[in-house]
Amino acid sequence: MPPNQYDGIYPVSVSSDEITVRPFEHTGRGVLNVDGIDSAFRRFYAERGGLGEPSIIDLSEVEYLEQGTLLHLGALAAYRKRKGWPVQIRLPRSTHAINWMRTCEFPNFIEFVTKTPFADLLDDDSTSRFCDLVARGKSEFDQDPPVGGTREPIHPKRVLYLSPIQNIDRACGVSDAADRATRARLVAAITSDKLREQQVYDLLDTFIPRSDRDTKQGGGLVSAILEEFVQNSVMHSSPSLGYVYGSFDYGEYNKRTRSKGFFGLSAWDNGLPATRIITNAMGERLEPSRVMNSAAAYAHEVFRVRYTGPGFANPQQTVIRVDGMDDVANLLSRREAYRALALFLPGVTSEPERKSVPTSTRSKELPGDPLPASESEKSGTGLYRVCRMAVDILDGRIDYASGQIRVRIQQYKSEIYADARPDYQVDLEYGTQTVWPIEGNLFTCRLPGEWPA
Repeated sequence: MPPNQYDGIYPVSVSSDEITVRPFEHTGRGVLNVDGIDSAFRRFYAERGGLGEPSIIDLSEVEYLEQGTLLHLGALAAYRKRKGWPVQIRLPRSTHAINWMRTCEFPNFIEFVTKTPFADLLDDDSTSRFCDLVARGKSEFDQDPPVGGTREPIHPKRVLYLSPIQNIDRACGVSDAADRATRARLVAAITSDKLREQQVYDLLDTFIPRSDRDTKQGGGLVSAILEEFVQNSVMHSSPSLGYVYGSFDYGEYNKRTRSKGFFGLSAWDNGLPATRIITNAMGERLEPSRVMNSAAAYAHEVFRVRYTGPGFANPQQTVIRVDGMDDVANLLSRREAYRALALFLPGVTSEPERKSVPTSTRSKELPGDPLPASESEKSGTGLYRVCRMAVDILDGRIDYASGQIRVRIQQYKSEIYADARPDYQVDLEYGTQTVWPIEGNLFTCRLPGEWPA
């Protein structure tokens, strides 16, 4: 969400019930992001001690919502609703922030995922203010983008709003009984086409040039990442709901010029968690060989992991080296949180004998990729390719959230090994007292960029 043009650094306010959390010095006043939401939970749990306690998600001080926050809030509310745990939302006092939520169709989204009228999820004051804004008609974000001018590409209308995946599926005429691969390919292609329809695709070529700066393939790579996210959902999780969301974000950079920032792309489904699918496929004896194919032999990664979980007062740091199938099997043999990390290795799949779903880019080799083209045609390579594109090529970040597991992958920066392919820095969180439980699977990539002078 593009912010109001204000200066200065202030504390964040996110509260649950009567508990307010304000420790986030790395963001500006009223900035809401997924880290802030999970940090609020740690305070909530420490004070109340029960996941099912009535909670108010207090957004009253929020003026700026980072990309991905709306899907995260929806997944959180959907989980609590399914469990029968009370949840209520207190909307921002900022008209600017509420109008952004309206423009992104957040009210319709959260109604759909909780099966509850939006007004019933709000406190009384929020209901009154929201109804007043709706009565006034369109918000400032619903106007057509200006014609001409240097700021035209960053108009807030140039985003992929909260778009349902499964509705697209039904619209394209693919029945539930259709072959899953065909269904996944069609749904992913149609979803990806929305980038082109809303002129996001061409803007990404300008905003996210390749690191070598001699080609402009930002749009193509982001489109490929979106296809992989959607196909992964349709093929494996068997969700009844799915949404994608993408937008330009300038929250951590100069808010006045908006010359630098990042493009964020998220995909959420309410299906079975991916880690649970892998665990179930491993069988009662948890045999890694049942969820691996020959592509795993080409896994050559170094993960520098910061792990936060039950039993640890402080994050535990360790280095995990993966060099072939035995190391992949060892990673899969660890607790479920580490299986979330294994999802991004080649050849890890609940269906090792199945071929991968063809995509517009699957046949193209990625720069420096050790995986042969013949192996990329096998299942279990989609999320691996996402990691290669988003982190290795575009120097971005990937986040995966499901239940109470959080995984964040980005490049490990080191001047010592500046000429070598970088290791991955991984932040891994798991456990009852660590993060808010959310429904389904939420994948997000965050890609840095800037507009040319």
